Amino acid sequence: MAAAYNGTEPYIFMSYSHKDTDVVLNAVDVLTDNGFHVWYDNGIEAGTEWPEYIAERLINCQVVIAFMSRNSQDSHNCRREIHFAIELKKELLVVYLEDFELSPGMRLQLSALQAMFRYKYKDDSEFLSHLCGAAIIQKCKAEIEVEVEDIEAVHTAVADFAQYIGQQTLAVSVKTSAAPQGEFVVDSDVNEIPLKIAIKRA
Repeated sequence: MAAAYNGTEPYIFMSYSHKDTDVVLNAVDVLTDNGFHVWYDNGIEAGTEWPEYIAERLINCQVVIAFMSRNSQDSHNCRREIHFAIELKKELLVVYLEDFELSPGMRLQLSALQAMFRYKYKDDSEFLSHLCGAAIIQKCKAEIEVEVEDIEAVHTAVADFAQYIGQQTLAVSVKTSAAPQGEFVVDSDVNEIPLKIAIKRA
């Protein structure tokens, strides 16, 4: 089971009912394995002021994934998390775990939001692959860092990066004033995944 992210980089907040833990923790593991920073309510120390801690994690997150089911719709905590995320104007991806009827109030709040429907995929592998590819969560992916010997090697690094994210070609812009030695970021136009390149003297 992946540990909840506890850092300063952009991360995903997972909102879910504990009755759906098995499904959600599988998604947490896959997202984490694919380089995403994911926070969920695991390992909160005893004595922690629960509402304050959850609110803080919501305030500081980049994206919220709300796993909707009959269980989460009936959960006061899940409903409050979603309401607060909307109030904060957070980017929100709704994942419907099953086919069920939303209450009028939830339908009013969620109908205009980006959504995925897990139950429409042939299996969890296909669903999780699409989840990892969702554009809305790409800012929560860890930077990919490489070291090169000189500026010419940047082309190879970018080509490897393109292959990593499944693109044959990749348009990039290099922002640096430190060449031939220094560190800079290559901004890609694909999934907003940053590539950090460190140039060092040979």
